[in-house]
Amino acid sequence: MVYPWANLDSVPCLCRTIERLADAGFDVDVFTRFDAAHVPPRFRTRGVRLFAPWNRDRRPGFAKRWSDETYATWLLTRRHLTRRYRCVIGVDPAGLNHADVMNQWVRTSLVYYSLELLLSDEIRSPGHHWLKRRELEASRRASLVIIQDEHRGRLLTTDNHLQAERFAYVPNAPSGPARRRRHDRWHRQFNLAGDARVALHAGSIDAWTGIEDIVRSVQHWPAKWVLVIHTREAAENSPVIQRLRQLAPSGRVHFSLTPVPRDEYDELIDAADAGIVMYVPVEGSAYAQENVRTIGLSSGKVAYYLRAGLPVVVNDASSLGAFVREHRCGEVVQRAADLREAVERLDAHEAVYSANALTTFRERLDFDQSIAPVIERIRKLKPDAQHREAPWWKLKSWMTSLVRPRPVGTTRPAVH
Repeated sequence: MVYPWANLDSVPCLCRTIERLADAGFDVDVFTRFDAAHVPPRFRTRGVRLFAPWNRDRRPGFAKRWSDETYATWLLTRRHLTRRYRCVIGVDPAGLNHADVMNQWVRTSLVYYSLELLLSDEIRSPGHHWLKRRELEASRRASLVIIQDEHRGRLLTTDNHLQAERFAYVPNAPSGPARRRRHDRWHRQFNLAGDARVALHAGSIDAWTGIEDIVRSVQHWPAKWVLVIHTREAAENSPVIQRLRQLAPSGRVHFSLTPVPRDEYDELIDAADAGIVMYVPVEGSAYAQENVRTIGLSSGKVAYYLRAGLPVVVNDASSLGAFVREHRCGEVVQRAADLREAVERLDAHEAVYSANALTTFRERLDFDQSIAPVIERIRKLKPDAQHREAPWWKLKSWMTSLVRPRPVGTTRPAVH
């Protein structure tokens, strides 16, 4: 799997896909990136190995001057020589581009895992135009395309002219049973009153989350309600956080700015009483227009909230509005200024909304049920029919004379 960003641990469907593939008997090599702002992923499942071709300080000396693409391709090809890959999975347009370039040397099956939609009529910059062209070319070579739901799938099939039968649908959700299990983490961490109620905003704090308007609205909420903002990356010195601190009413907004490992994330969710989720389209943005309007089952934070039995408050600017109304698992607002009335209604209907949240997760967001047929489709993939003509064999004598590539992390003791 090729995921060239450092926030892998915060993407539930990817982490769980990796673990389920390993549980199914596959060896899984993950090509990713590490940085100080994010928690590095940890996999207890045997057979998962992490490589960081985009971190030059982790490379052997002879490869420190190579380009990222060259080193990633060398790692992939060297691994392929010892045990053949069933497929190479590229995540999102950039990850797919890397995977496609790397796969030119090994010529195995290509899989596209789409989380973010980059649509042709919303692109303005030359860089995004180039990336879209590469996505178009590579996605047409993909034997399998994984996306979260049929609505997002239709957008991608139309834009990239792909056949719908190549698609599989997996929600961006954690695995495990839906349950309501209360925790007092936020009350202890922020010394909250015993009867205080916590609304949680977890994840990104970019403009498309409407976070400034949410913070402004808190002063009008019922007195016992507070807002906790938990970021997915270290953000203590972020200009956005400094701005939010200025806007926040005293004692009503609390900041949790240190990300936690995935296996500790559940208690953060369990310690809340409701989840706040707003998707605000940003005109001119490549990823924050239709990608957020048709967010559908790709919202990981909504999946976490519903699995924990938390009622959610969403805005009507995205497809989540219709989703929440249909399943009666929370409140829908037109704008952040309406949050006060929504929070009051949560108090009045908490038991019903919580029960519906659990039911909604079981019926619509069950990751384990969705991933099982995808794993079977991956099991049936075969290397490209032209793999004997692939150029990787020309490098075999050269590569075998070089040192063996070492993973930067592994389910066994890591070798750094």
